[in-house]
Amino acid sequence: MDEAQLTSLEEVVPDLAVRALTEASRRTRATGRPVVLVVDGQLIRITAEGTTVLRSLPSRVKVETRTKRATS
Repeated sequence: MDEAQLTSLEEVVPDLAVRALTEASRRTRATGRPVVLVVDGQLIRITAEGTTVLRSLPSRVKVETRTKRATS
C-alpha cells in the first residue's frame, strides 16, 4: 500500500465511524434499549419514554500535540 492510498483511507475513516455509530444508535433505540450519549456537555440517556440528563460533564481540556500533562 502506498502513501496516496493510506492518505485516502485516513480521510474516509472518520466519516465511516460517524455513520457506523449513528446506525448502531438507531438500531439500539429501535429495539427499545437505552442509548447514552454526550450532548452539549451533558451525559444523557435516551429511552422510549424520553431523554434524561444523567449529569453535566466537566469542560474539555485542549492538549497541544506532543505535549505532556501532569496528572495528580
